[in-house]
Amino acid sequence: MNESVPPWMVAIVRYRTGETKPFMVVGAGVMVRPCWFLTAAHVPMSINTTTAVVGCNTLLDAPLACQYRIDKVKFFHSMPVAGDIENTIHDAALVHLSRPVTGIDQQKQPVPFATSGLPDHREPLEVFGWGETSHRALDYAHEMKRIKVLYDSVQDERIFTKTPLNERQGACYGDSGGPLLRKRTDGTYEQFGIASSVRVAGNCSLGDDEYLRTTPELDWWIQHMCDDVVDKSVGSSTEAFIR
Repeated sequence: MNESVPPWMVAIVRYRTGETKPFMVVGAGVMVRPCWFLTAAHVPMSINTTTAVVGCNTLLDAPLACQYRIDKVKFFHSMPVAGDIENTIHDAALVHLSRPVTGIDQQKQPVPFATSGLPDHREPLEVFGWGETSHRALDYAHEMKRIKVLYDSVQDERIFTKTPLNERQGACYGDSGGPLLRKRTDGTYEQFGIASSVRVAGNCSLGDDEYLRTTPELDWWIQHMCDDVVDKSVGSSTEAFIR
């Protein structure tokens, strides 16, 4: 794994052999178990066309050791309605890989959910991903980007961020499902959200970015879904075998 990329970061990619643009990034995620990663439920995934690239900086000619096949998805509460992302309450999914990722601790999440409350207003946070990089559609970052956003507010289970003044950057198409992170004083990270409503290239710095807040309920669901246990009094799950 490339040292410049955390081993728990996931890019969800469609490779297109022989085309001018060799790949398309449809989303991002973070590993939570050796065979499971967390992403946004609206990210389009298919067993035949989608590859999970784990812990690797570059997506162009990514080593085969970093590439994993997706074989199953579990949705938190319900799959969002196509074209109705703005009204989706629970935009989270667990994605199962066909083989385990080495180096992921089975006893804990590689990136723990924040337990110390919300960030301060305008506190700097970080977003990782490989989303669109230009006004031209389908131009994606060949290497992982780390960008700074500012915490703004929370409404129900959604966190809103703003772009720092004079910096034209923000979450873009292809960054959906990626983590909203705060860096601790010891250099480790804690996760506050999952990129849910992002911009298309050229508009990445306009308005708020929106993230599903990583709540204790979502944490509970992850703990139980990875073990195939469901308690419908707390949450429900829709499972899909990707074909």
